[in-house]
Amino acid sequence: MSRLWVVMVLGLAPWLALGQDRGAARVTVYGNRDLGPVNRHLTGAGVAVAADGRAGGLWDPERGQPVPEVVTAAGACGVRLARWPSSCAAHTWNWKEAVGPVERRPGHAFGIPEFLRWCRAAGALPLITLGAWSGDHQDAADLVEYLNAPNDGRNPNGGTDWAAVRAADGQVVPHGVVWFEFDGLAFHGNDAAAGQPVRERIAAADYAARYLRMRRAMRAVDSAIRLGAAVPLGVDTWSRPVLEEAGDDMDLAVTALQLPEWTGDASPEQSNLLLQASLASGAQVAEAFARANAMVAEACGRRDLPWLVIDWGNAFRQEKPVPYRHTLAAALGQAEQLRVMMDPRQRIAMAALRPFVGQEWAPISGGANRNEPLRSQALAMVMELYAQHLGDVRVASEVTGETWDFAGAAGVLPRQGEAQPEAIEGDDLLGRGTTWTVTGLPEVPHRCRGTLLDLQFPGKDLDYQHAAIRLPAAPGQWYRVRGMLRTSDLTGGSGICLQVGAERRAGDALGHVFSHDLVGSSDWTEVTVDYRTPAEAEALVIKARRRRPEAGAGAVSGQASYRLLSVHALRPANFGGVPYVTALASRRRHGPLTVILTNTGLDREQAVTVAVEGVALKTTSEARVRLLTGLQPWSNNLGRDDGVRLWMRTPARAGATWTVTLPPHSLAAVEIVP
Repeated sequence: MSRLWVVMVLGLAPWLALGQDRGAARVTVYGNRDLGPVNRHLTGAGVAVAADGRAGGLWDPERGQPVPEVVTAAGACGVRLARWPSSCAAHTWNWKEAVGPVERRPGHAFGIPEFLRWCRAAGALPLITLGAWSGDHQDAADLVEYLNAPNDGRNPNGGTDWAAVRAADGQVVPHGVVWFEFDGLAFHGNDAAAGQPVRERIAAADYAARYLRMRRAMRAVDSAIRLGAAVPLGVDTWSRPVLEEAGDDMDLAVTALQLPEWTGDASPEQSNLLLQASLASGAQVAEAFARANAMVAEACGRRDLPWLVIDWGNAFRQEKPVPYRHTLAAALGQAEQLRVMMDPRQRIAMAALRPFVGQEWAPISGGANRNEPLRSQALAMVMELYAQHLGDVRVASEVTGETWDFAGAAGVLPRQGEAQPEAIEGDDLLGRGTTWTVTGLPEVPHRCRGTLLDLQFPGKDLDYQHAAIRLPAAPGQWYRVRGMLRTSDLTGGSGICLQVGAERRAGDALGHVFSHDLVGSSDWTEVTVDYRTPAEAEALVIKARRRRPEAGAGAVSGQASYRLLSVHALRPANFGGVPYVTALASRRRHGPLTVILTNTGLDREQAVTVAVEGVALKTTSEARVRLLTGLQPWSNNLGRDDGVRLWMRTPARAGATWTVTLPPHSLAAVEIVP
């Protein structure tokens, strides 16, 4: 007799008690309505570059082999994609220094041969990143020859016989690597040296031209390879010109995804709001990819371009009261984003977290490089539940239940009541007489005509913020500022942008945000900034900026033009209240039906009734639940005792349904056996 299990993911200590019924949710799973295969390449991970040859703790350079415990952990967490080098270290990485005898490549004891051995051991698909500040199209073609060309003496690129080098490295048979990325973070400049400012930038048009040359050269060696290009979400000043130039030939659009974003320690009053931001972020991720896919269609006419999401995760850059990046609530927020990414409408083919082990953001902490035992953080447990309980085919599900309101924080927009998918703009606040006010900086000649400002930078390292437009503003009000930027031969590591902020009547600054910037030579490019004024704001201040990092970004010369187009009071898009319960359903081809459930409420238990339709159930049908729990939303496993754990429970059956109680801030997996 075949068995069908339904899996859900819950969590938190009071799961034993049903608690009071505060609006039970109902999840209906339609076991016979397939939505397509489950994508197993969305829980990939980056692999670190490290001079000690340990790659963050997954490689043992003394024994010349993968660390077995890390291989086991990667398998348990479903790491089916490995991206190397990860993060900004890729900018200047030279692959030719990472092949050949280990004793002849100091600082690269973990090189390409070791990376590919680790991928084979872990069962992970390799993806190799090529830096925008290291090598050219010929070097990229040589890499493909090293990886994929037969060792038959043909040497298709001339010069060094790279297939022979590979054979000498111990791999006679070609590796057959398919997936590559051309520096998905190139848009923000070369910041490969940790703690150093960006000193080199590349214009979008130049990057697109280099991508096309690189792809042609690589495919001339092996037509099966696929190369991704940087198309960052929300950075239209970069993404649109790259798509217009290279979109027809692009194999993957590459973007980072880091939400929520918060820098600096949090007060007790801020804590709940920041953790709520994680749990409320899913709808904003869906909307961001919907907008990005619409832009792809406008820019190059394609409706089939897949995405690679890199360095995926939250961006909580703080330590107190606890590092939120490792908390249970933050991990549940990433589970919500993963649920959205599983939807084929987003067209996300692959996704990779930051490095998997031993790093600041890693889901597995500790490791040999830190002389600490491996410990699974909350995110690793989320990955484990997805890997072990999600089936082969997604099936339809429907959730009915209550929602909660979110005020907005850490880059996540408010979610309240009924959904309002489009932002609503008020009247334009710019009048005919609006003009830039320019304060003295004689070395930067300027010309001002209304809201058009032209500057000539003199070849000095300047922090330019000497032109502003001030408008009356209401406190706590959203505003949308649109402008145009243009550059001609603009040098330096920092480009020009618009700064939008607020002031009190006395001129005291109250915080600000920036548009995306432009470097090099760029035609008129539109930028948009949405900004919410603080409670004590009395004026909105828009500045023409060229920022200088603390350590300097090099002399800036060239011409820059700023044009302010409009300023509107704004009612932002509202994705509606946050559902207390979300669901992701699937079934195995010859086994269980599975559902991943999340209770997004920080402090409320949630009774859930699970019903299955389209699949015959029997009186002997069984069910079980695996729970991810923690005492508090900020629980983590960084201390001596684990604050986040996995448990097994049995749900209550009533006829053709099962009822479970999801503790606050919890994830659950339910399996039903008909």
